[in-house]
Amino acid sequence: MAKTSILFLAVFAAICLATLITPMAGVIGYILHYHIAPEMQWWGRQFSGDIRFSATLAGLTVISILLHYPSLRFGNSSLTRHEKLILLFLGMVWLSLLVGVHHETSSRAGGEVDPPEVKLAKVILFAMVITHVVTDFRKLKILMWVLLAGAFYLGVRAYTASPAKFVTGGRLEFIGGPDFHDANALAGHFALLIPIIAVLFVRSGLLGKAVSLVAGVFVVNGLILTRSRGAFVAVAGGMLAALLMAPQGRRKTVLIGLIFVAAGFLRLTDPSFRERASTIAAPAEQRDISVQSRLDIWQGSLTILAKHPLGVGAGNFPAEISQVVPQYARKDAHSTFVLCYTELGIQGFIVLILVIVAACKTLWTVHKSAAAAPPELRADLTWIGYGLAVSLVIVLVRGLTMSRLYTESTWWVLALPVCLLRAMQNASAGPLAAPAETAAKPARRRPSRRPRQPVGLGRRP
Repeated sequence: MAKTSILFLAVFAAICLATLITPMAGVIGYILHYHIAPEMQWWGRQFSGDIRFSATLAGLTVISILLHYPSLRFGNSSLTRHEKLILLFLGMVWLSLLVGVHHETSSRAGGEVDPPEVKLAKVILFAMVITHVVTDFRKLKILMWVLLAGAFYLGVRAYTASPAKFVTGGRLEFIGGPDFHDANALAGHFALLIPIIAVLFVRSGLLGKAVSLVAGVFVVNGLILTRSRGAFVAVAGGMLAALLMAPQGRRKTVLIGLIFVAAGFLRLTDPSFRERASTIAAPAEQRDISVQSRLDIWQGSLTILAKHPLGVGAGNFPAEISQVVPQYARKDAHSTFVLCYTELGIQGFIVLILVIVAACKTLWTVHKSAAAAPPELRADLTWIGYGLAVSLVIVLVRGLTMSRLYTESTWWVLALPVCLLRAMQNASAGPLAAPAETAAKPARRRPSRRPRQPVGLGRRP
């Protein structure tokens, strides 16, 4: 056995033991595993048939939560309306299996790859783990640094990728785990992490700024290597949102930062990327096959929706589009929203919109409450909420042209506002705060121990 494989097993075992001591260790290990994907590396592939690393970490984290449940703090509620809507969406996915179309030869994944409803159940389970473990600012900042570390790792892998990884017109492919198997998926993940890296740059000391800056350069370079037009549009939408939603009194600072980011982005691009990006707004006669195919597929999805308003069932889009648009048989939807209403029906699409609205509402609640917070707490609430809001915009914009409905990072961004809300509530309550059930009750007024003075004898009543 190679030394690297032995070292990996030792680190994995240490994280598993640490998870039983604190659930946060399991969260850290799970997110790092998501980015590194040891099952797809030569030093971890030999164990993949015997150990489900992510499932092991998730299971131990749940056990740790149960063991430490009395010491965990969930703010004002152990299950917010936001979280209930996320769970309801999972219910819509499973409901689609009952009301959808059943194919003899289905496009649904089998073998070692989980079907969409099983994968999303795991994804949302871990999202609920995050919202119930990462409930203070220290843990939230640790989580953000772990996400930066994962992005940094992927960025370095992109920079050092061999020529064999550049396929389909020189686009970077096959970097990272199953969620990053293609260029668009990797680019979309890079895009949503850029605002988080930017917030860490603003809120860190000199060393933290240096690490954030280097990580950001590698992430942007990796995004460019994917040649993803959808990610380019998502980042552009995020930059516009960053300027419009800039914290009060910091718009000029944000504008200067965006100018530097844009300049660095252009400096890293090459003629091939710029030529591909220029086709985004090309007229009909100049559209390439990729753009035209998406428009045809989206039009076909409306035909499917008219025939199956309750959806065709999770995982059945490729089989259904093959019947409606045969020239694009078994193609992807290339849109999170198109995939949602086609597979999960009108009811699933409505619940997804409600989840997005709930995330926006949660961030708005934090934004309004930040004004009355102490200076240091107000700065954390403002900047972290700002970064999550921009990431949410990027997720929504990329969802227009990328199918990311069943992926981890989408639901992390949709769930993280709950972490920020609970961090604010726990910080406001203080270390000796009462449980949520009693904290909401008005305190009883204690009678004064000082005896009442009798009226009269020159004393006022």
